[in-house]
Amino acid sequence: MKKLVSFILVASIQILFVGSVIAETKEEKKIAKIKSEIAKLGTGPDARIEVKLKSGAKVKGHVAEANPEHLVITEAKTGQNVLVSYPQIKQAKGNNFNTRIAIAIGVIAFVIFIILAGGAS
Repeated sequence: MKKLVSFILVASIQILFVGSVIAETKEEKKIAKIKSEIAKLGTGPDARIEVKLKSGAKVKGHVAEANPEHLVITEAKTGQNVLVSYPQIKQAKGNNFNTRIAIAIGVIAFVIFIILAGGAS
């Protein structure tokens, strides 16, 4: 009976440990993805971003600084810098000047295609 109780206790502890390791791994992957996307976005006034925090707050502006522990967002409305650590971030959306140029080129190409296709008929 003691062996069975010991086995159940050890198995329960292992299951709890594995569950917490999996949860940490998911969080670490999410943070790594956020860091990667922000690195692609870059910094400066053209690196616009909107961040939803786990607390429910939103920060909207541009990325002034990005380092391994946190990023600094200059708010669009107030011009104040807000330090945000990566684990606080629930969701981040951003675009930069290059993204806007690529979208504009795509739209122009589509319009030219429509004009040429309409004229060929």
